[in-house]
Amino acid sequence: MILCNKSRKADECNFVFYSHCYENNLLSLIVISESHLIVVTHENESNSAESDDIEIEIAPFALSLRLNNNHICGATIINSKWGMTAAHCVKSSIASVQNYTVRSGSKYRETGGSIHQLTEIVSHENYSSLDSDYDVAVFQVEPKFKFSSLSQPITLPEDDADVTWGAAIGWGGFDVQFENVLSDTLRMVLLPKVNWDECVADYINIFTVTPRQLCYGYKEGGRDTCKGDSGGPLFNRDKILIGITSWGDDCAQSNSPGIYTDVQLIKDWIDMHTKD
Repeated sequence: MILCNKSRKADECNFVFYSHCYENNLLSLIVISESHLIVVTHENESNSAESDDIEIEIAPFALSLRLNNNHICGATIINSKWGMTAAHCVKSSIASVQNYTVRSGSKYRETGGSIHQLTEIVSHENYSSLDSDYDVAVFQVEPKFKFSSLSQPITLPEDDADVTWGAAIGWGGFDVQFENVLSDTLRMVLLPKVNWDECVADYINIFTVTPRQLCYGYKEGGRDTCKGDSGGPLFNRDKILIGITSWGDDCAQSNSPGIYTDVQLIKDWIDMHTKD
């Protein structure tokens, strides 16, 4: 997947804050869209971006967050009433809760599954747009999510959750030449965890990495989340939620790991606000 300038939303990044979300106009990029993961290859000056196309049954908790029916970010099913995304994905100054919907139960960004209207949005009270600290928001939907093999809640982490590797999913950009072009289908990429101190050093004098953030990616680059992926889940091999796609500096570049909100550190907040 690809990034926008810091966070990874779809179109509300204003080309300054690299977001992993996406939308078809400036509004979505600034609002941040998070919808997809990719593998970018730089060999022979190639601008191609490859990623694994997956069926929704692999990640039935995946949601496409939509603003005015345009995909802007990814999101995750928490229970039958509630979903979760990045706070920057729902912080538009010109949109109300009635403008947001999510699509569940489909690998396709624009077809299939079910559409749910957002009825309430709760962003973390400590969220900061300056460094994306506490970049998490939960939302209530109507109608409720109807569970099946295509639609299931994700499992929240316990203290002993394996966080060595993470799988990120989304419908975000997948070509470094055309990073505003979203994927039609859900994609997944596997990423190793980066030592937090090393990650801070990678971004020193550029961006601030906070203690509530995790870093995942390859030292040499090549695979990453990207524009349109913000708000989507990062989960382990047991399909336990590890992080929320938040931001990054350029897509799939060396020494520029993707940054994810650490779900383990905000689990109590999530539980408190999403009682089924």
